[in-house]
Amino acid sequence: MRRSSGYLLLTCALVIALGVTATITVKLYGEARSTTSASAQWKAEADGWEALARRSTRHDAVVSKQNRALVRRYNRLVASTETRQRQLLLAVQRAQQAATVKEAASAAAAAQVAADQPYSGSSSGSGAAAQAAPAAQPAPAQAPASAAS
Repeated sequence: MRRSSGYLLLTCALVIALGVTATITVKLYGEARSTTSASAQWKAEADGWEALARRSTRHDAVVSKQNRALVRRYNRLVASTETRQRQLLLAVQRAQQAATVKEAASAAAAAQVAADQPYSGSSSGSGAAAQAAPAAQPAPAQAPASAAS
């Protein structure tokens, strides 16, 4: 019996050793596999972030270029608007001056005509204006007869 209990004890020790070895092997394999999996996951996530950074950099470069072009167009528009406003104001001033000169010349011509005509002696209050008007328009006697009717 002693012999069989020794074999039994040896067999039990061997089974326990195999069980522990199997457990340790499975545990180590699982950790190695999860470490590889975590490493692969981390690498995939890092690759994703790097790709996002590259896309963002390219997008920022394109948007910056578009913004610079927009600023140049806006600055040209402002400059041309200022130039055209100056030109318009000068044209308006010249037109006003020409109109003032024309009115002054017209008034001087009317005064000259009034001075050249003898005073009619009418007692109406608009003697100078009444005399200046016929000089600017043809006399009623010269108008055709059909226009009078």
